[in-house]
Amino acid sequence: MKNFLIFSALVSSLLVAGCGESASTTHKKDIAAADVPANVMSTFSASYPNAMDVRWEKENHDGMFEYEATFKNEDHKMTVEYDESGNLIKEH
Repeated sequence: MKNFLIFSALVSSLLVAGCGESASTTHKKDIAAADVPANVMSTFSASYPNAMDVRWEKENHDGMFEYEATFKNEDHKMTVEYDESGNLIKEH
């Protein structure tokens, strides 16, 4: 009986831990500016010609890629996100 209770507690805790995971997954990684698609870079450069200290990340949202730039623009830290086609998703 004691072994059954221990086994039940173990299974229950594994189930609870597994329920906390989301069905969708997002993966981020830093990338070089040279690895940003040309249409994304073109849109970004046209919108923020004076951007400085630009850092790029590529995000994979269940197979859909987004590109995020974090940078300084006129002494303000900004972040913008684009889809693979260079369309602006979010600016903050």
